[in-house]
Amino acid sequence: MNQELVLFFHSVWMGAVLLLLYDCLRIFRQILLHSSLFIALEDLCYWIFSAIYIFGEIFQENRGMIRSFVFIGILLGMLCYHQSISPVFVSFFVKILGIPVKYISFEIKRLLFFIKRCSIYIRRHSIWKKKRLAGIEHNKKQTKKKKAP
Repeated sequence: MNQELVLFFHSVWMGAVLLLLYDCLRIFRQILLHSSLFIALEDLCYWIFSAIYIFGEIFQENRGMIRSFVFIGILLGMLCYHQSISPVFVSFFVKILGIPVKYISFEIKRLLFFIKRCSIYIRRHSIWKKKRLAGIEHNKKQTKKKKAP
């Protein structure tokens, strides 16, 4: 009975840890926007990791015997974490980690604007130069025609 109780509390802890890791993934998604393909791949990797982690813990703690109260404990741990700490944790870290990301994205946009303006200037200048050279060539041909008769 004592070992089952320890295993149950350990499974509650596993559920809370797994949801904490998923909250870290949610924070990452809110800070850096992803396409639905990358979100699906992240979820797939998370659930594969979760399955391996749960199997490893059950194998280590209970010699691989699957008990229903372990899964109930995992769900209870996830529920308790989700109802208590999760909203505060996610909103806090999204705000804190969002500040440098916003600053960096602003600087990147500024740099790209500068590069774009320089490329427009270079293109305009080269087109103007080509037109000017073409005009000079045209004027030379005109003067040669006038001198020829």
